[in-house]
Amino acid sequence: MKYLSFTQNQLSGSLSSSISVMSELISLGIADNHLTGEVPSTLCDILNLQELSLQLNFYNGQIPECLGDLVNMQHFSLNTNHFSGQIPSNFGKLTSLISLSVQYNDLTGPLPSELGGLSNLLGFFVESNLLTGTLSSGIGNAWNLTALVANDNYLTGEIPTSLVNLKNLTLMQLNTNSFKGTIPVLISELIRLETLLLYNNKFSGGLSEAFSIQQVALSTIDISENNFNGPIPSTVFSLPSLSIISAVKNCFTGSLPSEMCNAINLVNIDFD
Repeated sequence: MKYLSFTQNQLSGSLSSSISVMSELISLGIADNHLTGEVPSTLCDILNLQELSLQLNFYNGQIPECLGDLVNMQHFSLNTNHFSGQIPSNFGKLTSLISLSVQYNDLTGPLPSELGGLSNLLGFFVESNLLTGTLSSGIGNAWNLTALVANDNYLTGEIPTSLVNLKNLTLMQLNTNSFKGTIPVLISELIRLETLLLYNNKFSGGLSEAFSIQQVALSTIDISENNFNGPIPSTVFSLPSLSIISAVKNCFTGSLPSEMCNAINLVNIDFD
């Protein structure tokens, strides 16, 4: 058997350590059940595994370090459980990984810098945990990334300029952390970006060079609840796809630029 799925049932109890006897498994899906306990380390013996879906259960304990040895893994979904401890650093060995979803858990510690070596990674979802530390500059090496979602943690420091390497990024969601400093000018070079959510942080400085009219896909910007200052640059309202912008609770000065009247797709604006 290569494919096994019991997704969306009423299963309870724990995942048996004897799961390893199914050594030919490529895909294991037991998401959205009522499973509890820890993930058995014997799962690491299924070396052909490419897809592991354990989300929406009640697993606890630490994520087994040995899962980083499953070098054929492409889709890794452990979100919405009660996992604790750190994200294993040897996940950096999962060079075939396309999506990593560990959001909505109780994970702590820093984001492993080794994850920056995952050049095939498209989706990186670590939101709503208890993560601390900075966003490593190594993340810029995951150059295929389309979604960077790390909101609702305790991350600090500045946004690394290496993010300019993420030319395919469409979603950057870093809100509700403690990031500081200015928005790197190089962010304006992310021309495929569609959604930028940086609200509820400690960013400061002006926005004069934060955006570019070359960002033709950028439709949603939320930079509320920071310490940005200076005038609102006219470039913001020259973004052709802009439909939503919120910048409340900052320290902006001056009046809104006249270019706002030409933003034909704008449906929601909030600068109170």
